[in-house]
Amino acid sequence: TLFRSCYSYFFFFFLMIRRPPRSTLFPYTTLFRSKNSISPIQLSNNLFGVILLLFAVFLFILGDRQGYLVVTTFSLIPLVFGLCLWLYGLGTVKILSFPIWYLILLVPPPLGLLDSLTIPMRYGVSILTDKALLLFNYPVVRDGLLLNVDGHDIYMGAPCSGFRSLITMIALGLLYVYFNKGSIFKKILLFLSVI
Repeated sequence: TLFRSCYSYFFFFFLMIRRPPRSTLFPYTTLFRSKNSISPIQLSNNLFGVILLLFAVFLFILGDRQGYLVVTTFSLIPLVFGLCLWLYGLGTVKILSFPIWYLILLVPPPLGLLDSLTIPMRYGVSILTDKALLLFNYPVVRDGLLLNVDGHDIYMGAPCSGFRSLITMIALGLLYVYFNKGSIFKKILLFLSVI
C-alpha cells in the first residue's frame, strides 16, 4: 500500500542517518563544517522544495514497486535537496549542493550498464595478465576470460574488472578537487589526472 511505501521510505532515510555508508560521511562532515553559515530552520515557503520532496517520494515508490534499486537509491538526492530548500532556503542549498550531489556515488549503476562497462575491462585485464605471465615464462593459455596456468583455471570475474577501484578513485578525486583551492582549469586537470 501507499502507507507501507512511505513508511519504508522514511525508514530508509532514518537508516541513512543512523548508520551511514562510508560515502555519506563527506556530506555529513561538510554539513558540520558549514554549520555557522547555515541559518536555523525556518520554513522558507519555497514551493519548489515541496515539489522536490513529492517527486522524491514518487521516485521511491516507483523504484520500490518495480524493484529498481537505482531509482530507489537515487530518490535520496531529490529528498535531501527538497528538504534543504523547504526548511533552509536557496542559500543553504547553494552551500550544500556539492555534498548532496556527492551522494550520487551511492547509486548503484544498472546491471546492463555495469556489464557493458566491466566486460571490456575484464578482457583487458585478462590480456594484460596473459602477457605478464608469458613474460615470466609461465605456461599460460587464454580463452576469452579464462586463463589456464599450468593446469589451473583462473576466471576473470566481475571483481577483476577494476570498476570498484575506478569508482573509489573518482570519489577520492572529487573530494581532493573540492577541497583544493585553485582555478577551475587546475581543478579539472586534477580530476582528469585521477581517472
